[in-house]
Amino acid sequence: MTSWRRWTKEEAAYFHGIIGGNHTRAEFAAMMNAKFKTGHFTPMRIKYRLRHEGIVSGYVRKGRRSSSATEFQKGQMSGEANIMHREVGTDAMRADGYLWRKIKDDTAPRTERYKAAHVCVWEEANGPVPEGYVILFLDGDRTNLDIRNLACVSRSTLARLNQNHLCSHDPDVTRAGVQVARLMTQIGARQRE
Repeated sequence: MTSWRRWTKEEAAYFHGIIGGNHTRAEFAAMMNAKFKTGHFTPMRIKYRLRHEGIVSGYVRKGRRSSSATEFQKGQMSGEANIMHREVGTDAMRADGYLWRKIKDDTAPRTERYKAAHVCVWEEANGPVPEGYVILFLDGDRTNLDIRNLACVSRSTLARLNQNHLCSHDPDVTRAGVQVARLMTQIGARQRE
């Protein structure tokens, strides 16, 4: 093993000229030793020099890149991402049993790329859901996206429906329960006045 010494300017310039290639550290060391007719360069010293220069796993720190050919390009998908990709408009079932529809195909967060499918169906037929309101499945089946099975209710009405067990698997019974819950909400509001 040779002792430590600084690299000369010629060695550093030659090294910078060859680092863009696709070589192993042993190949870098062999090229440097052949060029400068020395045994000073070892794979370990090449590793330390790469680290000193800010080159880690093919990437260069401080805003410099070693090769754009090996970087991900915008919109590129490979491996598991390519398999899991869904087109805009497709539905996917989440673990909680709700269907979610993909509405955007960009780099936005998942919460902006997907929307609950029953909300999409409601908005296509009736416009946006008012703030403070939710869409209720009248028959309790989260996969039944028929517009006749959906109702827009306030969160306070939904709370009364759940507190008093007024939801049913029969849509007509649930519609009646919604009316009862709205009445209970109004009675409570009047009593608080």
